[in-house]
Amino acid sequence: MDLFGKVVIVTGASEGIGAATVKAFADKGSRVVLASRNESALRKLSREIDTDYSLVVPTDITRPDEINELINKTVDYFQKIDILINNAGTGLFGKIADLNICDFLYALKVNTLGPLDVMQKTVPVMVQNGGGIIVNVLSMINRFIPVGSGGYRATKMALEAISDSARLELKKHNIRVVSVYPGLTSTRFQKNSIGSTTSPSFFQPKGRSPEFVAKKIVNGIRTNSLNIYMGIEGRLGSYLYRICPYVIGRINNIRKRRIKIMHCCFCFFLNSLL
Repeated sequence: MDLFGKVVIVTGASEGIGAATVKAFADKGSRVVLASRNESALRKLSREIDTDYSLVVPTDITRPDEINELINKTVDYFQKIDILINNAGTGLFGKIADLNICDFLYALKVNTLGPLDVMQKTVPVMVQNGGGIIVNVLSMINRFIPVGSGGYRATKMALEAISDSARLELKKHNIRVVSVYPGLTSTRFQKNSIGSTTSPSFFQPKGRSPEFVAKKIVNGIRTNSLNIYMGIEGRLGSYLYRICPYVIGRINNIRKRRIKIMHCCFCFFLNSLL
């Protein structure tokens, strides 16, 4: 698929995967609509690419009126929408027994209901234009189940179910629905998350760059992929989860034990120095 001149909306465009995706599409000659709550960051990013071929629309996807404005301004400015990247999201960490219901409802609004609202208001425009592509950014947490991820995972699993059904329902309108499964990525996602996490940050492996994820998204769109993983391990993990979820649980338990052993060794090393 030639992306030159295509009109692309990217939500959550102010930083991380969203900002990298904006740049990746701009490099292909696409006309990009930047949407997030951080207007100053969007303006700066717009200047970095090309203000003549980008449009900034500050948008909180939990507010239906702002989503309406996003769609209307895009159509007024570019006359169409070819691709929607539903990237905006928030992290939510904490064990189920301690999960704050208000935090969970907010995460549900941002991660599930907001993207659904954007999809519903984009589809009529795409149908009128003869088709389009909707990309929903999910998570590898849909496949692996770390302790403390239940609330966040629930919101992303719901969006995955929406994506799977929309893929079947919108095919007749020439609208392709794509699911993206980023793994651990080097962004401020965890820092910006709500709730709490019990995982020590210095034991977490370094994630892939947001530019790597953005490149995968762009290449997946160009090659007509329906599910985009970051590598062979993600694709393999997805197959294993579908065939035998118990195996994935065992892998997670092994990883937890290894982290505990590393923690003990690290503490012993520090004590020996002191």
